[in-house]
Amino acid sequence: MNPYRFRILSLGVLLLTLAGASVSAETWVERSDANSQILIDVLARQSPEGAGQLGVPGLDEEIFDLKPGFVERSREEIKKAADTLRQRLAAEKDPKVRQDLEILILATEDQLEGS
Repeated sequence: MNPYRFRILSLGVLLLTLAGASVSAETWVERSDANSQILIDVLARQSPEGAGQLGVPGLDEEIFDLKPGFVERSREEIKKAADTLRQRLAAEKDPKVRQDLEILILATEDQLEGS
């Protein structure tokens, strides 16, 4: 085989491998982002001002809900989010996404304990 042809073939294989790694990395990051969005949505509903300060768009007209029962409503939303995250963890195979889910679940447990 021509040595130049071998180098070009090797370079092509390397580029395809790197492109495949990039695609798979994006996939797990996108899934982790979607899981994180569950808690971001809860934050946006419970504390739109705080979420807006963190860069969540579309909350300029919203205000913090202090109507009676807001603590109970808040805890219930967090529990539902935690349940959704636990269901996703049970079905997830990717160790990186599983790790992120475990962190998110721990954050919800800490939030519930603190409230």
